[in-house]
Amino acid sequence: MRNFRFTKNPRAGVLTILAAGLGLLVMAAGAQAVTPAEADMAFNALNKTYWDGDAKFFRKEEQGSAKADFWFAAQLWDTVMDQYDRTHSPEVKRQIDEVYDGFVAKYPDWTKNKYNDDIMWWTIACARAYVITGNDRYLQKAKNSFDFVYDNFTDDTFGGGVYWLNQRTSKNSCVNCPAVIAAARLSVLLKDSAYLEKARKIYAWEKKTLTDGTGKVFDSIGKRRQATRVGRGSLTYNQGTYIGAAVLLYQQTREQSYLDDAIKTAEWTRDNLCVTDQRILRNEGEGDAGAFKGIFVRYMKLLINEGGRSEFLPWMKANADAAWRNRRAGDNIMGGDWTRPPRSKVQSQTAGSAVAVVLCFADDQVPNEAESHSKIGIDWRQGYGFQFWRCTHNSFRGDGAGGQLMVVIAEKDTVVAITADTGSFQAEMNAIWDHLYPAFQDKALPEDAAGDAKIKDAVSRLEAHPKKAP
Repeated sequence: MRNFRFTKNPRAGVLTILAAGLGLLVMAAGAQAVTPAEADMAFNALNKTYWDGDAKFFRKEEQGSAKADFWFAAQLWDTVMDQYDRTHSPEVKRQIDEVYDGFVAKYPDWTKNKYNDDIMWWTIACARAYVITGNDRYLQKAKNSFDFVYDNFTDDTFGGGVYWLNQRTSKNSCVNCPAVIAAARLSVLLKDSAYLEKARKIYAWEKKTLTDGTGKVFDSIGKRRQATRVGRGSLTYNQGTYIGAAVLLYQQTREQSYLDDAIKTAEWTRDNLCVTDQRILRNEGEGDAGAFKGIFVRYMKLLINEGGRSEFLPWMKANADAAWRNRRAGDNIMGGDWTRPPRSKVQSQTAGSAVAVVLCFADDQVPNEAESHSKIGIDWRQGYGFQFWRCTHNSFRGDGAGGQLMVVIAEKDTVVAITADTGSFQAEMNAIWDHLYPAFQDKALPEDAAGDAKIKDAVSRLEAHPKKAP
C-alpha cells in the first residue's frame, strides 16, 4: 500500500431433509436491504467490467489492459472468495484458482515487494483460499510469506511490531493488524501455537502503541527529525483490521478483552468515520483508499457472525443498501462514495470494495434474539429461522433438551450430532469450533492404523449406567 492523504470527517447434501431445511430458513425480522439476486448482479458487473479471463487478472481501470496493483489484486481476490462463501459456485471456485495463477505468473517472487503489508494481504488471502479449496499450495505460500515478513522485519525498535517498508522507516497499523490476522489464521491451519503467540505479541504492541483506548486506531509510529512521532490519523482500513485481529484472538483464547476491543473499535468507527443519519461509511477517495471500506466491512462481518455482535448488523445492511442503490445505471458499477452514483470512471479496487459490502451483507438477517437465549453464548445470538437456529461459522443447528445438538456445517459438507446432558450448550459448540472445525479438510485423511486402534479400544470400554426406575 502506498502513501495517502488523510481527510477530515465532515461529521463527527448431507441429508435430504436437512438440505430442505436450508430452503426453509425464513428469517423472522426485517426485509433484506439487498437481495441475493442483486448481490449476484453486483459480482457479475465487477467481473464483466474488470476481469480479464485470458490474462487471469483483474484490470485496474474500466478501459485498457493495465493490471490491478499488487495489493489491489489481493483485495479483489478476497471479493471473489466473498462470492464463493455466498454461493459455493463451481465457476467462482475455479476463478479463485485462476486469480492466483495469473498473479504468480506476474509476481513469482513476492519478497521483492518493498511493502510488507502487500505481502501480508496475499498471506491472508492464501490462507482463506486454502480453507475453501484444500490446495496445499495456498497454505504453504501463506506460511512462507508470513515467515519472511515476520523473521526479517520485526524487532524491538519502538517497543516491537513489524516494519511497513523493507527500509525499516516506520511501523504501521496497515501491516501489524493484518500480521495478527495472518498469524492467527496460520496457528489454526498449521496447528502450531507458535503462530498464536506471535499474533498475541504483535497485537499487544499494536494496542499499546497505536491505540488510545477510545476505539480509534492510529496510523503509524516512526522517526521524524530525530524524534519519535505517532501518526494519529484514522482510516477504515486500520479500524477494520484491528477488529479482525481482536475477534480472531478472542475466538482462540476466549479472552473477553479482545472482543471488548473489537466492539469499541466498531463503535468508534460508526460514530466518527461515517456520514448521513444512516451512518454510511465516508468516501475515502480513489487509489489505495478505494479499497479501505471493503476491508472494514469484511471484518465487521466477522465481528457480527463470530463475535455474536448482531447489534451492528443493521448498520452494515444500511451501508450495503446505500452502495447498491447508488450504483451506476447501465452497468451496476458502484464507486467510493456510497451516498451517490459514480460521477467518473471507477478503479477496480474501489468497485470491488463496494461489491464486498453487498456480498457480505445481502444474505444476512436482523436476528430476532431473546435475552434468555443470548445469555447462553455467541451461537445463540445469530438468529432464528424456521425450526433451525443460525450459528457462527455460517452454520445452523437443531437443539434438544439438556445438550442434544445437530449442527449442519454446509461449507464443510458436515453434520455433527451430539447426544449429551451437559447443561452447557455453548461449551459443546465451542468444542466443535475449537477442535473439530479446524480439522475438517476437503481431502481424505491419511491412513492411521495406530489412531484407529486407539479409537476402537476407547469405544469398546465405554459404558452407560442408566438410572434405575424407582
